[in-house]
Amino acid sequence: MSNLKWFKVYDSIQAAKEVHQAATITKHFIANRPICMVHSEGVFYAFEDSCPHQGKSFVGGSCHNGVVECPVHKYKFVLKPDNGRMALNLFPTKEDEEGVYVGIKMGFWD
Repeated sequence: MSNLKWFKVYDSIQAAKEVHQAATITKHFIANRPICMVHSEGVFYAFEDSCPHQGKSFVGGSCHNGVVECPVHKYKFVLKPDNGRMALNLFPTKEDEEGVYVGIKMGFWD
């Protein structure tokens, strides 16, 4: 059985918003996994840093109105399922007065 473990990525919501201005995608290593984060439409999203098209990194790409664009082949993916377009594999996020967190399902031995 796996459990969700929360990892702090930013020490404050304000710090996270400053980093994620202008559709910026950031990469973080959380539980030894490369994970990207964006702030879109007032929400923080975390997703695998592996483009579903050919596995390239999303670093250097952009996110506008809930659509992430891969910097390599310009393929676009939605953060939420929409009209059959492919959605990215998301990780849960949460915010509180102490920061911004990403939730990762941990295995029995983690």
